Amino acid sequence: MNFQVLNRTPWKLSTTVSLLAGSLFAPMTSGLAETAPIEPTLTVAELSATPNNNQLAQSETPANPFLEQLQRLEQKQQALEAEIQSLKQQLANTAAAKSVIPANPDSVTATRTAPSPQNVTFSAEAVFLRPSTSNLMDFAVIDTGEALATAGEIAKVRYDELTTPRWRLAYRAPNSNWDLSASHLGFKTSGTAGAVRPTNGFLFSTFSHPFQNDSGDVAVARSNLKYQTTDIEIGQTFNLNDRFSLRAFGGLRSSSFNQAMAVNFDGRDFTNAVLETSSSFTGFGPRLGAELNWNLARDLSIFGRGAGSLLLGRRDLSTQETDNNGQDTIVDITDDRDAQIVPGLEFTLGLAWKPMISKSTNLDLRMGYEYQYWFNAGEAIRFTDAATPGSLANTQNDLSLQGLFLQFGISTNF
Repeated sequence: MNFQVLNRTPWKLSTTVSLLAGSLFAPMTSGLAETAPIEPTLTVAELSATPNNNQLAQSETPANPFLEQLQRLEQKQQALEAEIQSLKQQLANTAAAKSVIPANPDSVTATRTAPSPQNVTFSAEAVFLRPSTSNLMDFAVIDTGEALATAGEIAKVRYDELTTPRWRLAYRAPNSNWDLSASHLGFKTSGTAGAVRPTNGFLFSTFSHPFQNDSGDVAVARSNLKYQTTDIEIGQTFNLNDRFSLRAFGGLRSSSFNQAMAVNFDGRDFTNAVLETSSSFTGFGPRLGAELNWNLARDLSIFGRGAGSLLLGRRDLSTQETDNNGQDTIVDITDDRDAQIVPGLEFTLGLAWKPMISKSTNLDLRMGYEYQYWFNAGEAIRFTDAATPGSLANTQNDLSLQGLFLQFGISTNF
């Protein structure tokens, strides 16, 4: 008999004890009523207050199967509650980390980023250029008369430095690293130089035909350069890591170079002679390049860009020479050529700052240095032999453009 259970229901315990006592001690009471008094029966309170009897009853009485089943169910309930709490915590952690879950679980570097809106960037640059050529800019030799043949300095004309604008418009599609852009740069510059015959020397012309005239007293040269280039390109940006990104681009370029030079000679062999030459090229072709960005801070970065172009186009040459105040025509030659190839290289290094001015708009401020070089951009006809009037040579001319630039741009997301 389990007293623990009975102690919880005292009224049942009292009734049970009374019945058991009556059934056990009734025969004995009838025989011994006259010889020995009966010991008083223990009450329920006394039984429950006696620890030794309680422990003895617990050890001797079999366990209640209902109580054991209840204990097992309570243990399972505790285990289920612990598992439910663990699952809730895992779900909370998963929801908080959705924005940084790798897009590819097998790749450590690939990350899922928030959707990006479409973007439009418009920029205007002030480019401070210094054009120069590798040839064609000489017009006279200032001979000091100290040598039996020729000794002295070559007189050349140089292009003036200039400031010209460059425009650029770029578009990036939403949720994409691809962009499409167009830019244009055009300018016109000129230069002037003069030379005078030394007192005991000569002023030889390097520009005129040697058959007619070769020496004068004074010379004045003027040169002009017109340059136009338009680019249409498509690019893709690759985020290499937190600091470096690479933008590869390719597209088409259309360019034109128009170079002209005129020299006035007077004195000795010349009477107000005018010598003119011009070379123009217009071409179209592919352009490929890449730009590397190094992020120094949140909005500050250093960038370097390199590109190459290959233009296919047409070249037009002309040379004229008159003397005696324009009355005598000495030379008048033209030369038109198709399928001319002009390669070009360009390099840029600069600093970019893109501060945010609103939730959807950034400034795009840049400054740096750029260098362009065009091979065989110009050409001229030069006569080489006074004894043979038709002896001539075509001299090619490379063109370089270099200088600083300042860019102001606005980038808007929508």
